[in-house]
Amino acid sequence: MLMVLTMAARGFEGADVQAALLYALPYAALALTGPGRHSLDHRLRPRYRRLLARLVTP
Repeated sequence: MLMVLTMAARGFEGADVQAALLYALPYAALALTGPGRHSLDHRLRPRYRRLLARLVTP
């Protein structure tokens, strides 16, 4: 999808930007919020735990 967007930015007539974005956006949303060790939530979990520990302890 990145290749289609690059081709569209350079003026290639056959690149369908709307279809590329419609396919790329759900995949990006799942990658950022979905389960698994490659998600953004998994990467930020240690920071969440440290912040929660600071907020909860008196």
